[in-house]
Amino acid sequence: MPLLVLLFQLQVAGAVPTAPVTPPTTAPAAPPAATETLTLEQAVGAALAHHPDVVVAGAQTEIARAGARQARAPLLPQLGVTGRYGYQWRDTGDDEFGDGGGSDSFSATASGNLLLWDFGQTRNRWRSALAASDAANQDAETVRQGIVLNARLAFLDALETSQLIQVARETLDNQSSHLSQTEEFVKLGTRPEIDLAKLRTQVAQARAALTRAENDHRTAKARLNRAMGVSGSIEYEVAPTEFPALAEESQTTAHLYNSSRRSERASQVASIRGQEADVRAARTWLLPSLRLGADAGYGGTDFADPIFSTSVGVTLSWNLFDGLASPAAADSARAQLVVQQARLSSVDQQVWQEIEEARIGVASSRAELESAVLAVESARELRRLAEERYTAGVGNSLELSDAQLELANAAAQHVRVQFDVAAARAQLLRALGRRDWR
Repeated sequence: MPLLVLLFQLQVAGAVPTAPVTPPTTAPAAPPAATETLTLEQAVGAALAHHPDVVVAGAQTEIARAGARQARAPLLPQLGVTGRYGYQWRDTGDDEFGDGGGSDSFSATASGNLLLWDFGQTRNRWRSALAASDAANQDAETVRQGIVLNARLAFLDALETSQLIQVARETLDNQSSHLSQTEEFVKLGTRPEIDLAKLRTQVAQARAALTRAENDHRTAKARLNRAMGVSGSIEYEVAPTEFPALAEESQTTAHLYNSSRRSERASQVASIRGQEADVRAARTWLLPSLRLGADAGYGGTDFADPIFSTSVGVTLSWNLFDGLASPAAADSARAQLVVQQARLSSVDQQVWQEIEEARIGVASSRAELESAVLAVESARELRRLAEERYTAGVGNSLELSDAQLELANAAAQHVRVQFDVAAARAQLLRALGRRDWR
């Protein structure tokens, strides 16, 4: 299925999230014409709908939910039906041929029982399974957040390489223009032929750089396909998109930590809740259980005259000694609880660290962006002056070459830092446990 058709169907079905994305304030150059254009929302929607990790996480959640339903089953009435038919033949020895007689027998019984009380052992096991289901659901959300981040970063990479193509193309056009100008100067005898040879080398290098940029862009789109969990053509263009500034960028780490909604922490809290239920269940292992039972049946040897019977009773079961297995199980459950609590502390430390690093990353990349903007402005002015000096016959080819190279490097660095800022903001969203961009 073509990629555009697939993504259009996802939008119609409502699979694509509605994260607000605004056009960039410094819009990149328009990409070459293509039959398909991929937006950020489409990329994220495809990743959430088709990435194998999301499918696996969803299946694991269903497994945990089914386990919770199984754990609840002993608390509900248990019903069963049994039936039997038999034929008995016997030799009476009444005649010389040894003829015997036979008789039919049949029975059918319906039985049911209900757990009345077992000191909360079964109910605590059910609570533990419910907590495991909650933890699995939070784990699935963790997977989805990671997939969203990867899709965003891959989309940014593809968009960055697209803009680097434009930088390489502008550099090649500028070098080609200088080459034509120098050819005229050489014909007039105002410039030596060595300038022409040098510029031809620079044009060849610029053309090779453009080819590398185009190949990097195709590679980035292949990685984007992988991040979306789709296989298909990369003959599409990525729509220009900007990640706007976040209100959280100026807030302290402590404030961000307190307002974060990390699914990893919610999963660990659920695991602790489940383990506490396991501890309570282990403590009641050797206590008695009480069940209410009822039977109804009929049977006999004559289908025309069956015998009916019913019974109702209460059963007390008490395992007095199990070879010290129950105390060992209780000790194990308590130790597991200590492990889960320690893991929660580790998760809290990890969340704090990731928020701190993400916040610093945003601040650092924004500062670098300001420097990159100034560097581009300075490099453009330097090239303008070098071109004027070269045209006037005052400057030389080396001076002009250095100015051109400096502008190309500054423009490429400006593009990279722009997307470093966007990537840092995406990382900050992930550190806060958010998928939407607002």
